[in-house]
Amino acid sequence: MTQYLGLDLLDIAPSWNTPPADAPQARVEVVESPFGARFYDFRDKAPRWNRKVLWHLFGQADAKVLREFLNARKGRTVPFWLPSWEADLTVSYNLGATVTGCRIHKIGYADSVFPMGNMRRHVQIASDYTSYVLPPLAPYYYRKITGSSSFDADEDVLFWSGGVTAGRRPLISFLRLCRLADDVQRIEWTATGFAACALEAVELPEEAP
Repeated sequence: MTQYLGLDLLDIAPSWNTPPADAPQARVEVVESPFGARFYDFRDKAPRWNRKVLWHLFGQADAKVLREFLNARKGRTVPFWLPSWEADLTVSYNLGATVTGCRIHKIGYADSVFPMGNMRRHVQIASDYTSYVLPPLAPYYYRKITGSSSFDADEDVLFWSGGVTAGRRPLISFLRLCRLADDVQRIEWTATGFAACALEAVELPEEAP
């Protein structure tokens, strides 16, 4: 199991036959006045992105890895990292061999996302995504973004803890700090030597280190 900042990182790629479906949630308080006007108070800085991960098992060796992961969670107690496996940040030019940051297409990251805190500062970088293979090929790098600046059409992001040997167009996905949604998980054996487990992950955006 991959480790990042002292926590397990669930690097099981999702089934690409069924794209992962996120269920964003945000706490909102609605206050209605006697005159019919409504006021909305968003209690969260950003939505929680909840996701169901289908973990396929091929034999007892895979089942052992899953059980060890579940036992280490202690139900819903111990959090873990979950990559989005999506192109959350897109580089705007071909990268060199080793970089400590990159320039991305402008999405308002420097002005709106980065100032929110650590919830969207941890990323997975798939170094070889030039042919758009799913899942993107290894190696993967896990970094924290420590700075970002904005320009007219692009933005810069800086990575902490060393350089990244990246392909020309790496896939940069956010890492989400999550916990399991339920203390009890179900493993379903559908055929000899094959099983699956649907893990529902609940994001903890404001607890990201």
